[in-house]
Amino acid sequence: FETLWRQWRALREVLDACSDDQLEAAEERLAIATDTLMRVPANGIDAVATKLSVLLDLAAIEVGDAGGFPWPQIRIVLADLRRLAGSADQSP
Repeated sequence: FETLWRQWRALREVLDACSDDQLEAAEERLAIATDTLMRVPANGIDAVATKLSVLLDLAAIEVGDAGGFPWPQIRIVLADLRRLAGSADQSP
Protein backbone atom coordinates (compact mmCIF):
# COMPACT_ATOMS: atom_id res chain seq x y z
CA PHE A 1 0.00 0.00 0.00
CA GLU A 2 2.79 2.42 0.88
CA THR A 3 4.37 2.00 -2.55
CA LEU A 4 1.05 2.80 -4.25
CA TRP A 5 0.64 5.84 -1.99
CA ARG A 6 4.10 7.14 -2.90
CA GLN A 7 3.39 6.58 -6.61
CA TRP A 8 0.08 8.44 -6.29
CA ARG A 9 1.76 11.40 -4.54
CA ALA A 10 4.42 11.56 -7.26
CA LEU A 11 1.77 11.58 -10.00
CA ARG A 12 -0.19 14.23 -8.12
CA GLU A 13 2.89 16.44 -8.02
CA VAL A 14 3.42 15.90 -11.76
CA LEU A 15 -0.17 17.00 -12.37
CA ASP A 16 0.46 20.23 -10.48
CA ALA A 17 3.59 20.97 -12.50
CA CYS A 18 2.59 19.87 -16.00
CA SER A 19 1.84 22.16 -18.90
CA ASP A 20 -1.56 22.37 -20.56
CA ASP A 21 -0.56 20.02 -23.38
CA GLN A 22 0.50 17.37 -20.84
CA LEU A 23 -2.50 17.80 -18.56
CA GLU A 24 -4.80 15.18 -20.09
CA ALA A 25 -2.17 12.43 -19.98
CA ALA A 26 -1.24 13.34 -16.39
CA GLU A 27 -4.89 13.28 -15.34
CA GLU A 28 -5.33 9.85 -16.90
CA ARG A 29 -2.26 8.46 -15.09
CA LEU A 30 -3.52 9.93 -11.82
CA ALA A 31 -6.99 8.42 -12.37
CA ILE A 32 -5.46 4.98 -12.94
CA ALA A 33 -3.27 5.32 -9.86
CA THR A 34 -6.26 6.47 -7.80
CA ASP A 35 -8.36 3.52 -8.95
CA THR A 36 -5.53 1.13 -8.09
CA LEU A 37 -4.99 2.68 -4.66
CA MET A 38 -8.70 2.55 -3.84
CA ARG A 39 -9.00 -1.11 -4.86
CA VAL A 40 -6.16 -2.30 -2.64
CA PRO A 41 -7.57 -3.33 0.74
CA ALA A 42 -6.51 -1.02 3.53
CA ASN A 43 -4.07 -2.68 5.89
CA GLY A 44 -4.79 -0.42 8.84
CA ILE A 45 -6.33 2.82 9.99
CA ASP A 46 -3.49 4.80 8.41
CA ALA A 47 -4.34 3.32 5.02
CA VAL A 48 -8.01 4.21 5.44
CA ALA A 49 -6.98 7.75 6.38
CA THR A 50 -4.73 7.91 3.32
CA LYS A 51 -7.60 6.88 1.06
CA LEU A 52 -9.83 9.60 2.54
CA SER A 53 -7.01 12.09 2.10
CA VAL A 54 -6.73 11.15 -1.58
CA LEU A 55 -10.47 11.65 -2.05
CA LEU A 56 -10.32 15.06 -0.40
CA ASP A 57 -7.42 16.07 -2.63
CA LEU A 58 -9.26 14.94 -5.75
CA ALA A 59 -12.39 16.78 -4.63
CA ALA A 60 -10.34 19.97 -4.33
CA ILE A 61 -9.16 19.48 -7.92
CA GLU A 62 -12.62 18.73 -9.31
CA VAL A 63 -14.73 21.09 -7.23
CA GLY A 64 -12.23 23.84 -6.52
CA ASP A 65 -13.14 25.00 -3.04
CA ALA A 66 -14.34 21.77 -1.46
CA GLY A 67 -15.59 23.63 1.61
CA GLY A 68 -19.25 22.67 1.50
CA PHE A 69 -20.99 19.54 2.70
CA PRO A 70 -19.74 16.83 3.03
CA TRP A 71 -16.08 17.86 2.76
CA PRO A 72 -15.62 19.54 6.17
CA GLN A 73 -17.25 16.54 7.82
CA ILE A 74 -14.99 14.13 5.93
CA ARG A 75 -11.97 16.17 7.05
CA ILE A 76 -13.14 15.75 10.66
CA VAL A 77 -13.46 11.99 10.19
CA LEU A 78 -9.99 11.92 8.64
CA ALA A 79 -8.54 13.79 11.62
CA ASP A 80 -10.25 11.32 13.95
CA LEU A 81 -8.78 8.37 12.09
CA ARG A 82 -5.31 9.87 12.19
CA ARG A 83 -5.63 10.60 15.89
CA LEU A 84 -6.75 7.03 16.57
CA ALA A 85 -3.89 5.67 14.51
CA GLY A 86 -1.40 8.03 16.13
CA SER A 87 -0.10 8.98 12.69
CA ALA A 88 1.51 12.15 11.43
CA ASP A 89 -0.42 14.28 8.96
CA GLN A 90 -0.05 12.77 5.49
CA SER A 91 -2.58 15.02 3.80
CA PRO A 92 -1.95 15.93 0.19
